[in-house]
Amino acid sequence: MPLPGAVRPARPGAERQRVRRLAACCVLALAASAGVPAWADGEPAARASSEFRQLALGLRRTPRPVRSDFAVAVLREMIAMYRAEIKPGDLAVDDSAYARWSRSVSGFADQLQAAADRIAPGTPVAILSGPDGDVYLEVQGRPIIVSAPRMARQAALERSIVAHFCDQYPCDGLIEGYSERSGERIDALPHWQFRVGPVPSCSTGTGLELLFNSERRLLEKRELCRQLFAELAALARALAAAQRRGVALEWDQLRLQAVDAATTQVLVNRAGDGLALSLPTLAASPRLLGSVLPWLISATEGAGHRGILLVVTNTEDLVPGW
Repeated sequence: MPLPGAVRPARPGAERQRVRRLAACCVLALAASAGVPAWADGEPAARASSEFRQLALGLRRTPRPVRSDFAVAVLREMIAMYRAEIKPGDLAVDDSAYARWSRSVSGFADQLQAAADRIAPGTPVAILSGPDGDVYLEVQGRPIIVSAPRMARQAALERSIVAHFCDQYPCDGLIEGYSERSGERIDALPHWQFRVGPVPSCSTGTGLELLFNSERRLLEKRELCRQLFAELAALARALAAAQRRGVALEWDQLRLQAVDAATTQVLVNRAGDGLALSLPTLAASPRLLGSVLPWLISATEGAGHRGILLVVTNTEDLVPGW
């Protein structure tokens, strides 16, 4: 992305040559090239690039606030991936190639963060196609390379950008076949954010937001959010179904007990009525369950209960092992 005075960090060898080729051609393009591995779920990596391109080009003539949100999604997912490259101790003050690389990555991520913080709904954002059909952005006239720190991570970056943006906006008309797949997703997938401070957070888009107290282990926190929201959505659905069957829900009696690694017993009233679900993270985190209980009640009661906005702070302190 060149920012004023910024140079994209480059690894030795192939990665440095790749960046130089991009600069020499003056084409700020996506790097969805050969060598990108298959997705974890078995779908080809080419699909990530195809979906990202469909989304990006489909947004070219949308209102400015929508394009601004897309630029924010791009930057925030890049920030997460670049910062995940840095491990504790990598920023040691020495002159080794790896230490220089780590410091460069850290500085570049800071500049990406500053750029993301400056984007407002009215910020000019253009989505353009390069000579070879590649897609890149111009934010306030400045080009942005949508590029992962390593070529092997490009498909994952594009997939995370699509997921981030499509958790905010309906993408059915932008990505072919997206509506069929989106119907299979849980209805509370998180929208990952970075806040000024910096305080990372994730939210369901249905009134629950979890705040973390540092930017350490960002990718792990993303997965923690996905797991927690999946479990909370499953619990809310199961409780609502039990209530429709006539089971009395006594919220002050709600208890989760792990039976084994795959089964959680959910006790819902003094009579001992219960459900068997798979909620390993919630079962191990009773303090977190207590903190999100008002949201869970609202989600279970549905349209018959007034929706709420609940923000939980210092989420790390409420989950064992963090």
